[in-house]
Amino acid sequence: MAEDGLIIVENAHEPLVPPEVFERVQQIMTERKKLRPHAHPERYILSRIVTCQHCGIRMYGVRRTKRDKHPVFYQCNPSPGVVPYDPNCPHPAVRAERLESFVLNMIRERLLKADVEERIREAILRAKRKDATKVSREERQLADLRRKIERGTENLALADSDDFTAISKLLIRWREEEAALAERLEHRGRELEPLPEALRVIARLAEVPVNLAKADRAKLAHAIRQTVASITIGIREAKSGDICYREIHGELRFHEAFGQRPIAIPDEAIGQRRVWREIGELARQSKQSLHLADVCRLIHSPDPAHAFHHMRQAVRAGLVRKVSAKGGWVAVK
Repeated sequence: MAEDGLIIVENAHEPLVPPEVFERVQQIMTERKKLRPHAHPERYILSRIVTCQHCGIRMYGVRRTKRDKHPVFYQCNPSPGVVPYDPNCPHPAVRAERLESFVLNMIRERLLKADVEERIREAILRAKRKDATKVSREERQLADLRRKIERGTENLALADSDDFTAISKLLIRWREEEAALAERLEHRGRELEPLPEALRVIARLAEVPVNLAKADRAKLAHAIRQTVASITIGIREAKSGDICYREIHGELRFHEAFGQRPIAIPDEAIGQRRVWREIGELARQSKQSLHLADVCRLIHSPDPAHAFHHMRQAVRAGLVRKVSAKGGWVAVK
């Protein structure tokens, strides 16, 4: 068959794979492409700001199998076949609803106060004044640098062969400094853009319902990005009494304009549920000794054997001790 001067001969060579196998593979690849989940940033409201404390990789939201009781997580990349990947990282993962709840609670507790709006307004004005001073100084430097480049270009046109190389190198260096200075000025302008919106954002956060599932996730994600600078999550070895376990921890930082110190994120807020720790807290708060019936109510189980298992862990963790055979357990002071 001729086409645009070319002669095309179909099936001129023996195929590497039979045609029916090739077509089947293409069909499977098409089906997989259709089934591949697409990213939904509004579903994972912290995905752009939460990172792994060990390797610095941005953690992403993932929905696990339906058999998982808590299917939605933020996790560091655990797959060697996906870039970026760090083989030395423990790849922390944390339940999405726990981390999101902690962040929103801290926003309510630290930012939604009577005097916080005025303090933020003052912080924004201070940041702008400080930045304006720095910008004006760097703008003068940029203007001086551009005058030097202009004069240097004129001198280059009049220079003899002996001075030409030296002036050329000087101009190259000045142009590099000019580009870096211009980039800094532009970047600083972008950094200050979200600050005035912080006042409007924190006012709206007070209206966020307790049930995150009912919130507008896209708007909520935008609001959090205007208030939270970074969230880091890590894993460390911990010990309580005779029990050794892996503890999840982290740090939450608000934008500098809010004037807040970094907030430690404890394992109790974002880690796995540890009933023995809850028993220890229950014992500390109780004015009388605990019994298995109290633990049954805590774990919502009628099985005393199940309750005794958790109570025994609390004893091993050094949180409670038995008073007597029928006297129950009390907190260890």
